[in-house]
Amino acid sequence: MISSMTGFSFQEIKINVGSLVIELRSLNSRFFECQLRASEELRLLEPKMRDMISQKIVRGKVDCRVFIKSVDQSDLIKKPINEKNLKNLISKIESISKQLKNPSSLNPMTIYQFLMNERPSLNSSKMEKDLLIYLKKGLDRLCQDRKREGTKISSVISKNLQLVERQVGLIKKTMPKALKQNEKKLSKKLKDSLINASDERVQQELLFFIQKTDVTEEIDRLEAHIKEMKRLLKVNEPVGKKMDFLMQEFNREANTIGSKAADVLISKASVDLKVLIEQIREQVQNIQ
Repeated sequence: MISSMTGFSFQEIKINVGSLVIELRSLNSRFFECQLRASEELRLLEPKMRDMISQKIVRGKVDCRVFIKSVDQSDLIKKPINEKNLKNLISKIESISKQLKNPSSLNPMTIYQFLMNERPSLNSSKMEKDLLIYLKKGLDRLCQDRKREGTKISSVISKNLQLVERQVGLIKKTMPKALKQNEKKLSKKLKDSLINASDERVQQELLFFIQKTDVTEEIDRLEAHIKEMKRLLKVNEPVGKKMDFLMQEFNREANTIGSKAADVLISKASVDLKVLIEQIREQVQNIQ
């Protein structure tokens, strides 16, 4: 099953200091690129995150944002007061006040704001473990998204390949008849223009014409390319670069057939063939 290079994954996980946010986006690129943006407290984990991403994604531009979103102020207001912390705080303030000459009176609102803004400490070892676990889940979701998109692309390519196969078959069927008709026309013209020419000379000219207009080799190569493309569509590994190269070969053969066309039908079929090949090539640009 082929994979696309485009995908998206988003997670927001509740932790003791707020929320851990992991966002992954991937876009088309000729090579693998990773742009990682992490909040200050997570910077030390960047090498491990990059390594994990590169093991999952082979091709495409990956944009990864990882940060900790602090607890919302509205949630802090709803938070119940910790009576133990409150008593300890008051006790410490009173102890300090006794040592001051002119201590000011305690402001209940100041104490309340202090308690509400008091935040739990970040456990770095637990954070690393959680981050890597959820990053893996995010990458799995991203890869699933890319595979779903890849399935759609595969379906479009398969349909166009069938049309390519049809055009190749049409050219293959038309070619012998077109060669015979053109051979007769050319033979008559040669005999009319080369009155004193020998049959051997006429035969040489006809042989040269046949060699110039025969597209049997191009058809054989196109049929081989179609077979290879069908095989690649079923392979469960990155095949985008192989397909991209194969489409160049498709285009080369189609251009040669167009330049050799000895019949209006073959000429038209070669144009239709090039259009279909270009449509497939556009889809191949999205494949990992």
